[in-house]
Amino acid sequence: VEEYASHLEACPLEPVTCPTAGCRATMPRRDIDQHTKDECLFRAVPCRHCKTKFPFHALARHETVQCLEAPAGCPNAGCDAVVTRATLHEHRAECAQEMVTCPHEGCGVELPRGEMVAHASRTTPAHLRSSLVSVALRGINYARDWWGQP
Repeated sequence: VEEYASHLEACPLEPVTCPTAGCRATMPRRDIDQHTKDECLFRAVPCRHCKTKFPFHALARHETVQCLEAPAGCPNAGCDAVVTRATLHEHRAECAQEMVTCPHEGCGVELPRGEMVAHASRTTPAHLRSSLVSVALRGINYARDWWGQP
């Protein structure tokens, strides 16, 4: 009986459960080392970007969706910048290729941020005329309201 018990503790064919937390796989003892090292879906694997360890089954999602250190290419046409996912928002706030709307009231032109200075230079006279007309109309409307005239 003792020999049998001793044999079972080392028997390569004895079914054993994977010791990795979360894994419930059962296999012959002879296969457990390979399973825990190469096959277990719950084995800890480091992220190639941030080096934090994750269960193998969650690593792909972490690297492709969640990891803030993963590279992220700027989505703007004409910009080849590659930054981290964590800094993409900051990059886009300064990217010359990010589409922005002219801040002049009533203009509404959308163009890459890098072209805004040239746009402002080209359209300053038109923007000023538009502003003067807008101010004049507001003044006329104010006077009409004040005097009670339609």
